[in-house]
Amino acid sequence: MKKISYRYERKDKRGIFREYLNGDQCWRAVNSGWMKKSSLMGNHYHKKNKSAFFMLSGSADFFFRNVKKRGKTTKFRLNVGEGVLIHPYETHTIRFREKSEFLLAKSEKFDPKRNDLYEARLL
Repeated sequence: MKKISYRYERKDKRGIFREYLNGDQCWRAVNSGWMKKSSLMGNHYHKKNKSAFFMLSGSADFFFRNVKKRGKTTKFRLNVGEGVLIHPYETHTIRFREKSEFLLAKSEKFDPKRNDLYEARLL
């Protein structure tokens, strides 16, 4: 798990442009949405999928634990412009502190015939 922020920001009279990822990643699905205050998202891990999760508005507490290493659960706060890279076998749960909008990029597209989602409750 790696906490990240946008890498580049350009502001001018038209508005703001932010670059969050730039590299060798190949994203097969990009999703966005919003969640209500106190909502939970996650409580699972993936064996193949890598994800990049970013806060576009609001804030959230992010909890994760590596299921292979069986370590302690780690918690940190995500604010606007911040995100995390989630690797396989990292159980993750997000608790939204207020109404929040997010962006989620995934290395694997969703396929109901080959589900890569394994329940593992943190909260």
